[in-house]
Amino acid sequence: MKHTRSLAEIEIRQKVVARFRELWPDARIIHEMNVEGGAARADVVAVQPDRIWICEIKSERDTLSRLSDQVKFFGPCCHGLIIAAHSKWTTSPGMSEPHPKHGYRTTIPSKLDATLSGVSRRLYDLWTYPEPVLTSGRHWRAPFSAQVPWYHRMIHLLWSDEIRAVAGEHRIACTSKTSGSKLAKDLSQLMNGREIERAVCKQLRARTFAEADEPIFADRKIVPPHPNSVRQESML
Repeated sequence: MKHTRSLAEIEIRQKVVARFRELWPDARIIHEMNVEGGAARADVVAVQPDRIWICEIKSERDTLSRLSDQVKFFGPCCHGLIIAAHSKWTTSPGMSEPHPKHGYRTTIPSKLDATLSGVSRRLYDLWTYPEPVLTSGRHWRAPFSAQVPWYHRMIHLLWSDEIRAVAGEHRIACTSKTSGSKLAKDLSQLMNGREIERAVCKQLRARTFAEADEPIFADRKIVPPHPNSVRQESML
């Protein structure tokens, strides 16, 4: 099912997709991917052969009410979470009034900072929209280093039949009726981190989504899309 989006969100989404294609040209771009069994939905996801990057978009017409939960859901299951937020949410109002007793001033946090005050900053990177000019040093760039995801949470990005397929490829005993939740535990114990990363990314790159680049199969060589291309359905 395609999603109805405001023009404000479409504008940011187009820029995010274009930058993702520049940063990770070998990645498959996916829109609106369910996480935590559908408890949350990631706006834009870039899936490389062994890395997952997620972007959550907050346009000027959005609210921040769900953002804390979204960060907690998305951060552990990917290698880098980016929040692309309109400057309405990221700009600090300035300095507070002088303290009546001590005389010092404090900087009033932005609405986004206030919303995520209890969330570790290590879980996400921030892209402000419109993107700052290059000379400011705060333009949209890739996270400095890939986070190590929680591999069990990564496995739960997959559907049960995909988890069973991974188990079969790695000679982990299961039947067509073995539950995905049980197998996820077995995979976490019997596979190493690199194997889990590659296996999860392989399944996501091949899965059919309502809005995404064409599936990428491990046995085919796919020419990456042009950096400036954006699928038409993502604009609907």
